[in-house]
Amino acid sequence: STRKESSAASDVYKRQGDTVSELTPGKSKGINIVKWNYSMKQPKVAKGKTFSFGGFTAPTLPAGSYTAIITKGKDSFEHSFDLIYDPKSTIAMSDRKLKQEKVMELYNMIEALAYDVYCVDEYLAYAQREKNSKLSGKLNALKETMVITTGDNYVGAAEPQLRENMTSLFQRIENNYGAPTPNEIDNLQKIGERNIRVQEELNNLKKKYKLVKRVEMKTVEQFLKSN
Repeated sequence: STRKESSAASDVYKRQGDTVSELTPGKSKGINIVKWNYSMKQPKVAKGKTFSFGGFTAPTLPAGSYTAIITKGKDSFEHSFDLIYDPKSTIAMSDRKLKQEKVMELYNMIEALAYDVYCVDEYLAYAQREKNSKLSGKLNALKETMVITTGDNYVGAAEPQLRENMTSLFQRIENNYGAPTPNEIDNLQKIGERNIRVQEELNNLKKKYKLVKRVEMKTVEQFLKSN
């Protein structure tokens, strides 16, 4: 737990400077306690017609060196610490490393897809402004393979698409204690191959319709930091 006054901000970093978790302080006066469960930020998930519940998963950080920084006004306070695995655990280190590798592969894939869907939405808005029905049709057809675009969270649920497949597998692997199963690794490979095909199709549309020059976009970094 980290003790701090209200209106302060608290972040956890890897020693090399990457932010892995951002903690929200309480709003009451006096001393507040912020609890951290050794997890990193949830991945930014593509917008769709329904929730993607697997995307609410926050991966547990691996053992290593970290720094907590509490900031209040112009003052900041740092505390470095190490996370270690339970020495009594029977989980092999090789299994932990394989799990972490596959979880982060999916984590990055989920965020990359989120950016691609953002791009598709921006290009759709452009196509509608230009009354380009052909481009709109191709973009909509592509988006339908990326995320659920019909129904809602209660009735008329559509078939899961790439986002749903990614986040579901992401949640399943993260929630297991040991290494991913051979079936899960096989599914990950298939999802990765499908994602590459989606990216190739989007890149082809960008080139064919010169979308990069005609539509102003956020960078990946700007997009991931936005709400």
